[in-house]
Amino acid sequence: MTLFKTTTTVAGINLLMLLGAIIVPAIAEQTHSPIGQTFPGRRISGRTRCDCVGKPTVVALIPSNNMAITASSQPALYFLVSDSDRAYPLEFSLHDSEENIIYKAVLTPPENPGMVEVQLPQQALQPNENHLWALSLVYDAENPIQNVVVSGYLRQVTPEHPSLANAVSMSNDQSVEARLTMANRYQAAGLWNDTVSVLAKLLIQYPNDSRIRTSWNQLLRSLEQ
Repeated sequence: MTLFKTTTTVAGINLLMLLGAIIVPAIAEQTHSPIGQTFPGRRISGRTRCDCVGKPTVVALIPSNNMAITASSQPALYFLVSDSDRAYPLEFSLHDSEENIIYKAVLTPPENPGMVEVQLPQQALQPNENHLWALSLVYDAENPIQNVVVSGYLRQVTPEHPSLANAVSMSNDQSVEARLTMANRYQAAGLWNDTVSVLAKLLIQYPNDSRIRTSWNQLLRSLEQ
């Protein structure tokens, strides 16, 4: 059974714009995460344990504390993959609060550098529990230490911010303006993962829309605050 959507890459978008997250050291505080709390993980693939010549860089679009917060029962995670000498298989795994694997999938590797979407199945998450996930770019199936790995946590919460009710009420309005407003309200509510999801889907659908590019760049710049 297919658990996740086929990976999606963004064509025709300057990857340097997308990979701006690589040099961003911090993220604005999330209202649902304890201040100063950091979780184990790696949102930017490391280059210390292997010979990485020709290997792509993988960046998870999550906060620097490695915890992404969502109000969705079926969230998606987004990753940026840089250029490489060839397309490598991707393996994704999701774990419960006891770190047991509850979902695992091999994803179609992207043919071009860009953004990769991993859509989780409905109700895969237990509300208010921390779920570890990992994405591996399989460089050498016989020698896993050579693989490029990013990991972090995802938590589904019941949002309490009053602006979220307005965002939810706008969910049937699929205009660009309404969806950009929704992304701003998600961000105000501390729902970082949902903010990324709305803007990423817009960027995939309308890669040349200057309003969406501006909002995306503003989102990346907000990580420095």
